[in-house]
Amino acid sequence: MFIASVLAFLTGIYIEAVHPFAFSPILIVLCVLIALIPFLLSGNRTRLTSCVLVAAFLLAGMFRVALILLNQPLYPVDATPSIYRGTVVQSSGNSKVVELETPSGLAGSRALIRSDQPADIGGRLTVFGSLREAAVTFKNPHHISRRWIKKLEGTFYEIRRGEIVSLQPGNRMINSWRRYLAGKIDASAAPQAGVLKALTLGDMTGIADETKTLFLETGTSHILS
Repeated sequence: MFIASVLAFLTGIYIEAVHPFAFSPILIVLCVLIALIPFLLSGNRTRLTSCVLVAAFLLAGMFRVALILLNQPLYPVDATPSIYRGTVVQSSGNSKVVELETPSGLAGSRALIRSDQPADIGGRLTVFGSLREAAVTFKNPHHISRRWIKKLEGTFYEIRRGEIVSLQPGNRMINSWRRYLAGKIDASAAPQAGVLKALTLGDMTGIADETKTLFLETGTSHILS
């Protein structure tokens, strides 16, 4: 039953991410199913209770994604290149996720930037590029779209052809502590040090592409960020 519930929850996430349904109907049906479960249990209807429980987990997965999409900021996307400023919240070897501060209409939103330039989490950067919504693609059926994963994490935008104009390291105590721990992990020469930094610090710069793909294909990439 546990495995069936987990699979139902993951299926719900997939369904809502690929074919979004309205938020309100999902919530209403989910509440109805949850309310039915105690009555079914009291009537010793084990099989029917199991089916309702699995359906509830399916809807719970859909609700999880619908809640994220409900909070998606509405901002008119302009393809005209512009200047964007923000703080790095995720960093890997070839991409960064920035929590934007300017323009003011995008404050608090997250955008994906493709760049090989090293950038520590907490660093403040200025980037020049074109803003667009993060498009979900499944060109390769054997790989999960990274944009899809990022969208589930709340990263709704992408800055195309982003050129990092300036990058300043974070000056808060947590940023210094993060850099200190990252240096200690690197100096330890521990196996899979890149994965260790990702799990503890959210720094994915040291993870090989093959390892990232493995986490994506097993549906566990979220634990790295």
